[in-house]
Amino acid sequence: MKTVALNTTRLVLLPLKKEHLMALHRGVREPIYGYIPHWEWPGPELLEALPVMINDLMDDPSSFGWHAWAIIERESGMIIGDVGLKGPPDPQGVVRSGYSIVGPLRRKVYAREALETFSEHVTNEKGISRMMAEVHPDNIPSKNLLASLGWGHESIRDGLEVWTIGKDDIGSKHLKRRKAGAKGTNSERPGVPPASTEQTLEGWSSRGT
Repeated sequence: MKTVALNTTRLVLLPLKKEHLMALHRGVREPIYGYIPHWEWPGPELLEALPVMINDLMDDPSSFGWHAWAIIERESGMIIGDVGLKGPPDPQGVVRSGYSIVGPLRRKVYAREALETFSEHVTNEKGISRMMAEVHPDNIPSKNLLASLGWGHESIRDGLEVWTIGKDDIGSKHLKRRKAGAKGTNSERPGVPPASTEQTLEGWSSRGT
């Protein structure tokens, strides 16, 4: 996957390296790309998935970018959640996605902003046909979010609802809205560039590991 910094008006999304994942797995709370994690991050779902992600990256370093990405709040410069995939696409071009925002910030529509941006980035990759997410039936906010973004409920598997969206259904209107909202805005924190769509990771390496 093309690994870049994904910027929105309020957020920055950065792919987590193997070294970042290993530190989180050891329980080490240290800056990532120079940003301090929120005290409620990482959440239980990411922690549970860390061993698999680490093994994937050890077996295939080229899978970097197909796992977890940190969600950074531009205003505070704090890591407030994650969005990502459970590995590269399967032979049918399907990728499994997930996302999480720390509890105190879940009413700020950050999940929608992150998922919109990340979904567009993922579906620009060759060979991607659709995205899939598994949601607990009681997680009404997540189901409402997916439905509002055009995802559809497909089935129930192992007690979880399976939601999917086709590549062609991830419209460009979200990107146009973000660009319109970002026009003329500047970064709210020194060292963070104005909102845009993509930026090379090299510009972020100097901030930290």
